Amino acid sequence: ILMIYDKNQRVFYHILKKNFWKCLKNDSLYNIYKDLGINNLYYDSKENFWFSCGDSIIRVTPDTAFIYSNVFIRELNSTHKIRPANRTIRKIKEDKLGNIWIYLFALIKENDTTWSEYRMLCKYINNRIETIFTTKNFYQFSSKCNFVFDNQNRIWYVNGDTCYIIKDELVEKKFSTWETKDGYGYFSDLVIDSKDNFYATNNSMLLFKYNGDTLISDRRILDIERYITSIGNNYWLRIDSLDNLWVIGYETCNLYKI
Repeated sequence: ILMIYDKNQRVFYHILKKNFWKCLKNDSLYNIYKDLGINNLYYDSKENFWFSCGDSIIRVTPDTAFIYSNVFIRELNSTHKIRPANRTIRKIKEDKLGNIWIYLFALIKENDTTWSEYRMLCKYINNRIETIFTTKNFYQFSSKCNFVFDNQNRIWYVNGDTCYIIKDELVEKKFSTWETKDGYGYFSDLVIDSKDNFYATNNSMLLFKYNGDTLISDRRILDIERYITSIGNNYWLRIDSLDNLWVIGYETCNLYKI
């Protein structure tokens, strides 16, 4: 069962997966996809469904469905297949102008003998998926949340220990976890408040705040959690409508309000 929230009507509704796949009018495609899982489901402002399935991104409109299995990499000026399946497509989200952004983590064949892992922030442009920001993968750790939008429609994109602020598809500014006194590790969960302040945890629950000029770190939750349980990834950072931060501890039931 797929639970879907309609932002315009402000209501939830559900649909069975087998019925959802009927959007694929082609019988052969239906038979290929009908038993596969649906991940990263997103419902945009134009009433399109976006989601990942295996090594493909699928867009379902009110009339038909489109399947995207390739990404155009600007830095290489070439088109490549999205691979391997089930681990490449990590996030799909719409910005304030209605543009669809996608985060990919994929293997790219650079030549006949060389394959490299890339992390890619992509945008849906001219009926294809194009990269906006691409880096080779040097990190074993993968962030829980890879990008967010602020009130100026800038993108705050994290890659390992660095956050890039991207405006009009160009990097406007960047900063790293290592710029604070106690800072270390990789950015993991992240949120933006109503004043465009950036908050993030690292992979050890150190909390960071960046106000546009200065990055500071807060280790209060880390100092509590480190004596309760081992470091894990079962934690969450969220922000409410009043800009209160809420954090759930590693593997504890602790709920923190900041």
